[in-house]
Amino acid sequence: MANTNHRTITPGGSGLTSTIDDYMRFARMLLNEGELDGVRVPQPETVRLMATNHLSDSVKVRSWLPSKGQVGFGIDFAVRLRPAATPEENNGVVGEFFWDGAASTLFWLDPENEHAASYSCR
Repeated sequence: MANTNHRTITPGGSGLTSTIDDYMRFARMLLNEGELDGVRVPQPETVRLMATNHLSDSVKVRSWLPSKGQVGFGIDFAVRLRPAATPEENNGVVGEFFWDGAASTLFWLDPENEHAASYSCR
């Protein structure tokens, strides 16, 4: 007898496509704490929550993004917690947040200096 309770789970970004220009608009919206071109999507508190580390200090081993430096993890983003500890780590500003996506894409935000960047090698 077949199991009729089987559910297929699709990852949230599965099949999601966009342009690099739209990716940059997304990054600028986050840099502006949820607002772009006079339109607010998330509230500023939500963006700050997304860009705040939510990992416990007891998490010592971080196998993701090892070359990115001393990072924690917010809601969807890596968050820089401390300056680079070794020459192999990327330099950065404490509080910056970023994500390296699939297909060699990334976005990076430095709220302190009001910088945003997005990249795709395709």
